[in-house]
Order: sequence, then C-alpha cells, then structure tokens
Amino acid sequence: MISVIIPVYNSENYLKRCINSILDSTFDDFEIILVNDGSTDKSQEICEQFSNADKRVKLLNQENAGASSARNTGIAESAGDWIVFVDSDDYIHPRFLEMVAAYADSQYDCLIFGYSSDTLSSTENSIMMEFSSKQEKLMLIRKTLTGENISLNHQVALRTPWSKAFRRRIIIDNRLLFYTQLKIGEDEIFNIQYYLIADKIAYVPDAIYHLELHEGSIMSSFQPALLENDIFFQHQLQSTFMNHDIFSDLETDFYLNVLKSIKNILQKNVFNKSNTLSFSEKCKICDAILSDEIYLQAKKYIVNLKDIRKRMFFSAFFNKRYFLIMLFLLGN
Repeated sequence: MISVIIPVYNSENYLKRCINSILDSTFDDFEIILVNDGSTDKSQEICEQFSNADKRVKLLNQENAGASSARNTGIAESAGDWIVFVDSDDYIHPRFLEMVAAYADSQYDCLIFGYSSDTLSSTENSIMMEFSSKQEKLMLIRKTLTGENISLNHQVALRTPWSKAFRRRIIIDNRLLFYTQLKIGEDEIFNIQYYLIADKIAYVPDAIYHLELHEGSIMSSFQPALLENDIFFQHQLQSTFMNHDIFSDLETDFYLNVLKSIKNILQKNVFNKSNTLSFSEKCKICDAILSDEIYLQAKKYIVNLKDIRKRMFFSAFFNKRYFLIMLFLLGN
C-alpha cells in the first residue's frame, strides 16, 4: 500500500483537483491522509466530503502549526510501505502511484520523479540515474545543497518532499521528521537525511507531478525571522554532514552555500525596503551574523567565488562596511 500525505491549509480553490487526481489513479491500493492544519476557509468541509465518500481517505484535523507539523502528523498515522507527499494545490499524473508500486520489490529506497508546471507526461517508467555508492551519494547531496539539477533536459526538485516516494520503514526506523522549528529549508534537511540513509536511490525523469506556481511566494517577500531560521538550518545541516562523516567532502560547497544564505538574509531581511528598523539596529543584526561561527568561517571561502562582484560584496560585509552593502542591495 502507498500512503499519500497531503498537508492542507486554506487551499479550497485547488483541493478537489488535488484529491481527485489521486482517486483517479490507475493503482488503487493506497490511502490518502488529509491533515487539515487549522484551515479557515472551506478546506475542512471539502476534506470531510471526500473522507465520508471514500474509506481510503482519512481526515486529521489539528490547530495551525505549519506544513512540517502536518507532514509529521501524517507520517505518524500512515500505514503504507511507501510514503508520497503531495501539496494540496498540486496534482499528480494518473500513473504516478502505479509507477511507484512497480518498484515495490526492488532494492530502491527512494524514487525521485520529474515534475512540470505545464503538461504532465508518463512514458516507460525507466530509470535514468542511480545513486548508491558514496561518490554517487555525494554528488546527489552536493546538487541538493547547491540547488543544481541532475538532468539537463528535465525538471527535478531535489530539495522538496513532493515528486518522490520514500520507504516508510526507513522514515520510522530512523525517526526522521520535518523540523517544525524551520519555516524555510525543512524539506531540504529531511531529504538530505533520507538520501544519506537510503541504500539505493533511483531517478525516473517522467514528469508525473504537477507543481502549481503562485506569484508573491514566501521566497520573494520580506522575511523578518529569516536569520533565526537560517542559523538553525545551517547548524542542523552541518551536524548532519558531520554525523555521517562527509563534512570534509562537502565543506567547500557547504560554506559557499552559507555565503548565498548571508546575501539572502541581507537582501530579504536586514536591508529589505520593508524593514523599518533604523540603520544602527540593522548594523547590530549584521554584527549578530558575524558572531556566529558558521557564518564567520564562510569568509575563508570568498576566494572560491568566480564573480569578482560577489567577492567584493562579501569582502565589504565581513569588513563591516554595512553602508556600502545597504547601497548595493537597495540599488538592485
């Protein structure tokens, strides 16, 4: 059986399409776990309609605690051999679950499928790439960390839990959960931890997951708690790499990613036009960034940046020339 976990929060406009896409699957041995995360629109009513009409649909209601908490609730209530996560505004190809089930008796612990924001397609369910050796796993983790694609011709989302299938026993046996302390990056850490534990991972390029794109997402808006979120994220990620004895292999990539995070924090938090703090208060936040050991260590890796403008930007920041940083970011 396959457990399909759907976190639901105020998605009344897309929810029926999402659930129906699963009910229309060519494979029927599944359960749908709808976790209503304190929705204030008609989402709960829609969930109740489906759960009352089909015994394969379970509804769990909880107070609003975020997608990570909702996914964790779904994991705890799941009973399938595989776990598939679907966001409530997205939908899947009718063959998605059938394609997962085809690997039930295989050695693969994780299936990574392609996705599309346009037309879905299903071909031969053939594996394009495998990851099992240490070097193959390092390549997968490195591309997850940097956000690079593993395919030149297909869209692949390595950082997200959707468009994938996970063995439930691995999640349960290793007590893997989504960090509820994180609002950004919780998916990435979960995936990386799972990839490191899984013995064998397969990439199937078929675009069988539809991603619904929305304007004005959290990734482009003012994020006042971004620094606290990123500090927790970076320390958890570093601990994960160290616990698996691969930090030395990924050290340069890790710190180059930290540099990206610093710029992101400065642009979307500290010197964002919506930030009403005084300049002196913003400088204190910059000092707080430089007081954290992980951010401070990233300074050594400025020389690895190919773009001279980026090297100049970070050199100015680490030398506390915050006014120059503010002028640069406000002018871009």
